[in-house]
Amino acid sequence: MKLSRQISILISSSLIILAQNLPGLAGIHGAQCLNSEGTVKNCQVNVTNSDLTITFDDAKFAANNTTIPVVDISTISTGEYAKKRMKESVAAGILLGPVGGLVGLLYKEQRVQIAIEFVDSQGGKKVTMIDIPEKYSQPLISDLEQTTGLKVEGQYN
Repeated sequence: MKLSRQISILISSSLIILAQNLPGLAGIHGAQCLNSEGTVKNCQVNVTNSDLTITFDDAKFAANNTTIPVVDISTISTGEYAKKRMKESVAAGILLGPVGGLVGLLYKEQRVQIAIEFVDSQGGKKVTMIDIPEKYSQPLISDLEQTTGLKVEGQYN
């Protein structure tokens, strides 16, 4: 009995250590994302070790589907800081698409807006916005931090 208990402890400890040292693996999150019409529509946000992919649920917005290599992501922000970065980006003209419906997005309650700034394939600065219910935001934020190595700025929790 004593040997089996020791083996169980060894296996459990090994699994805990292994799990803590694994890189962040894929995470798929349902959200709403900013599209080229300046409105937010339902989308899937897939975070892997190599990239962030935004896929709109509605085929009408398929041209807005985006894959961003994690090495090209420069800043991730939430809350008031995300809103500030989004406004600065709009002023600088680097927004991914027009901003017609952005005002409604920024004032929703019980939701978290995540601004992701990145460099596109032509070397230009871009920003996109992900809007997710607050209760589901932490797993997405954790995935983004683990895969990019960046700390989410303006995080309030």
